Amino acid sequence: MQNSQPTDPSDSLATSPPETLMNWSIKARLIAPKDLRNGILAITIGMLGVAGMLSWLGGDNWVYGICAVMYVLMLLLLTVRTHLSFQLTRDGITISKYVRSDRAARITIVVVVVIEAVVMLWLAVATGTWWLLLTPLFIAYILLTREMAPPSPEACTEHEHGPGWEQYRYLTIDRKRRILVPHISELSIGFELRLPDMAMFEECLALLRELLPAQVEYLERDWEYA
Repeated sequence: MQNSQPTDPSDSLATSPPETLMNWSIKARLIAPKDLRNGILAITIGMLGVAGMLSWLGGDNWVYGICAVMYVLMLLLLTVRTHLSFQLTRDGITISKYVRSDRAARITIVVVVVIEAVVMLWLAVATGTWWLLLTPLFIAYILLTREMAPPSPEACTEHEHGPGWEQYRYLTIDRKRRILVPHISELSIGFELRLPDMAMFEECLALLRELLPAQVEYLERDWEYA
């Protein structure tokens, strides 16, 4: 009979997944206020430029209506929210990002593209510049040949894994926005932990005080990138 070798308990511990201490999900807009303001300003200036050009060409009211609809849809795309899932363990943090409004965003993009094609068609007729018709034809070709079925959530999900807690040196505490950001060295770079309510915020903060090294500096401040 063959003798069985005793198993080392440390082997099973080494391969077991880390213990999950906290697990939560939240939906947020992942764009800094400064970038959001600049984006809205750029879209507004662009649409005003288009409206001025259409006015110079003698555009009808329906053309301005189309431009207004396209302006609103572009703003909606700019403010799309992302679903975030956080898993806090003793080894670090894992953040999963997934834009669940993929279908709505795709429909919005198609509507914007179709409106743009209609405007280009009107410009071609109004100015007699028939080569502008190449734009709507090219757009129609892309829409007809591209697969419009939304990908699976697993294919769209991005996972980010943070390093061990012993590598962090700073922790930004933003109570107003319920955000905790551990930093390794750069105070402008870190993992944003967005909490849904103050109770979970305080629970996560207390847990981080246990996991982070003793020399970590706690910074009570507004997180300007949220």
